[in-house]
Amino acid sequence: MAAEAPSGRPTPARVRPGRPADRAYLVREAALAFGPFGSDYGARLERILERVEARSWIALSRGRRVGFAVLVPRRAAGFRPAVAAELVAIAVRPGWRRRGIGSLLLRTAAEGAREAGWGELRLWTALSNRPARRLFRAAGFAATVGGRARYPSGEPALEMVRAVRRSSR
Repeated sequence: MAAEAPSGRPTPARVRPGRPADRAYLVREAALAFGPFGSDYGARLERILERVEARSWIALSRGRRVGFAVLVPRRAAGFRPAVAAELVAIAVRPGWRRRGIGSLLLRTAAEGAREAGWGELRLWTALSNRPARRLFRAAGFAATVGGRARYPSGEPALEMVRAVRRSSR
């Protein structure tokens, strides 16, 4: 899969499913990308990746890992099955941003949610992260009503959601 850059030029990137050998990369990059929000997100992501149902994708360009996304089911109340997926992490290395790679990862995660039969995809983002909020809005996400919280650093966070068409399994 090649990403389309905003300029219309293809970005030499593709996305593949995460592998066990990617775990250290995912944990390191999550710590770098999300560390400013005040928690040890690398350790948190490591615990998330231990879950059987966690799914990850790696964006590659010229054989180098340049971004990632991690998706888990969002648990419903009680014993009901999950009806939504949560994108717990998505990041693109700074030198590779604005080339369509984030959009490619979002489309891949949405497809993963659809294939799993989940009807919506949710995520949290920093209120101050305008580039990410623009990316998410362009991908069909909208802020949820009352979906506000704070990161451990005190940074306001915003919950966003988009529908995904369920597969007929």
